[in-house]
Amino acid sequence: MSKKLKIAFVNSLYYPHEVGGAEKAVRTIAEQNVAEGGESIVVALSPEGRASTSVYNGVKIYYVPLANIGFMHGKTPLSKLQKAIWYFFDAYNPFMRARISKILREEKPDVVETNNLQGFSVSVWKAAKALKIPVVQVLHDYYLSCINSTMFTKGKNCKGQCLHCKMLCTPRREVSDIPAVVSSVSRRTYSLVHGTGMFPDSTPVVYGSSAIKLNDLLIDSVRPYHRAGEPVILGFLGRIDPLKGIDVLLEAMHRLPEGMAKLLIAGGGNEEYVNALKERFSSPAIEFLGVVPPQELFSKIHLLVVPSVWEDPLPRVIAESHACAVPVAISKIGGMPEIVEDCVTGYYFDANQPQSIAALVKRLHGEEFPTDSQREKCLERTGYFNINHVMEHHKAMWDRASGSL
Repeated sequence: MSKKLKIAFVNSLYYPHEVGGAEKAVRTIAEQNVAEGGESIVVALSPEGRASTSVYNGVKIYYVPLANIGFMHGKTPLSKLQKAIWYFFDAYNPFMRARISKILREEKPDVVETNNLQGFSVSVWKAAKALKIPVVQVLHDYYLSCINSTMFTKGKNCKGQCLHCKMLCTPRREVSDIPAVVSSVSRRTYSLVHGTGMFPDSTPVVYGSSAIKLNDLLIDSVRPYHRAGEPVILGFLGRIDPLKGIDVLLEAMHRLPEGMAKLLIAGGGNEEYVNALKERFSSPAIEFLGVVPPQELFSKIHLLVVPSVWEDPLPRVIAESHACAVPVAISKIGGMPEIVEDCVTGYYFDANQPQSIAALVKRLHGEEFPTDSQREKCLERTGYFNINHVMEHHKAMWDRASGSL
């Protein structure tokens, strides 16, 4: 049995400032570690720019001011010049190292688990190494190889690392031998990051580290069942953002005959962008629900659509959909095909191709789905994200890392 460890989790954002799946996954693991008798502290950036501490669900949280010229996650966008300066300091930020070092010296954790490091920079690794605290790195995106964290620019996925990113990511490569273990939410994500020179081949790698609490999502009511010839009720859940391909999905809807499908969109985003979409794709078949509980959407739809145009590492929404026994149609890109099986737990279409989505919907319009088998397979697939399963991964990583020094 693993001994109870004190883990310091470092992530750019943390509750109540969650904007994506990484923050939710980190909170789930940190709280579960406490529930199982361990101790968890979290170090996250303070959007307000003030140092503070709090305790939430047994986890002690340090909110640290960002030592840079602005806040990348702030409401006011940075100018091009400001971004250039921001990225330069974020290549390796010694000021953030000093702030992290102070906390680590006081808390003396057994292991530091770093997640999204934008704002902190890899100086966190150096801070931990200087204090002889082992590091586990969990990959949720491409930050370590791309200053934008997406490996996506000018409407296309990067085929490799551009010269600009290669230069600014040099400090990250040079210290990438510090983590004792690397974990990634998907094999594709690790492959792209590792392919840019990050992490020695000898570094142990673990896949599947994103967790959800399934009991919070399962729908007890009767779920919609599509009969051949009836309108297909599609759903979109998440951040309304160009990277998520929402405009591609909306364009696909406009290519479908009237009455063939209905699209329910749940989530929020930039107000100006959302309003532009509503005006451009105005239709009785398209409904923007705003931010609603996931169950509210899943209880109404036949199929969730995840039309991401970037190499999406592993959207949490797929696990949430499967946990509600709803199949998922995905762009065949990024880490998504690793957890969605075509015609079993969902369907594939070509990324950034509205005609491919439209063709899939036309096909499904004449079919009956989801079948009982599909629903069972969806629920089975959620075992990949089950908190107990994922905690075993994390505890094994922490144990291995704590024995590496």
